[in-house]
Amino acid sequence: MSFWSGAPRSPALVAAGGYEVEINFGLSPERQEELRPELRTMLHAAFIDHPDYDQEHLPQFLGADLYLRLSRQGEPAGIFCSELLEVGGEPVLHLILGLSPPELHGGGQLQPTAMGLTLELTAQAFGTAEFLVGLRTANPRVVSWLWRCPWVRFYPRRDWGKSDPQEQRLRRSFCDQVFGEDHCSLDGRTFRGIYPVHPWGGAVPWHHDERVNAFCREHISDHGSEAILFLGPTLPAVAGLPRRAAWPKPKA
Repeated sequence: MSFWSGAPRSPALVAAGGYEVEINFGLSPERQEELRPELRTMLHAAFIDHPDYDQEHLPQFLGADLYLRLSRQGEPAGIFCSELLEVGGEPVLHLILGLSPPELHGGGQLQPTAMGLTLELTAQAFGTAEFLVGLRTANPRVVSWLWRCPWVRFYPRRDWGKSDPQEQRLRRSFCDQVFGEDHCSLDGRTFRGIYPVHPWGGAVPWHHDERVNAFCREHISDHGSEAILFLGPTLPAVAGLPRRAAWPKPKA
């Protein structure tokens, strides 16, 4: 169940982390068509190029509750899309897409800037800084950042068996609701058959920390079709994020 039901609003423009950020609270059908070529180009260059993936996921990304476009000196730097959901009666932020041009991968403040803004706006929308955050990834570099994230304690970690009771209760419900039980493992932690071809052109973006790479190799048997579901609660530090913009409330 989607938490956000408001009509698309005019974008908010802010400066953060050295980037110009366009914050879209839903895109109108017309704006979706305007941004589709840019999204498709970056998706193909940075992650995966396949018509089946485009057909299934481009409408989801363009229809996201929160669509962030980051640029620097007029050049595109990243696209980050999120959904606000209710799962098992709990508010959940679902991070559905994070892209940057290949030449900017590993570049400084892009990911923390986008993540910080997304969490702050979501806290405003939910009316609380305490919610769950979920995403799936097979990217070892992303896994490393998730483990170090100061605002969310994501599971699983290297100690695969340890978890948070709330996360354990909601993981399977989130998995079934968002991705479909036919793609989920029994424990709701890994996914099967989600990419029609190998992402990143078959070149996995390995991390310099071999412990991260070993974790991914151990829990994802095939980087071409499997991914891990990361889910966890926000930490108290999320309340200290700078308030960059106000989430528009839907009209009564």
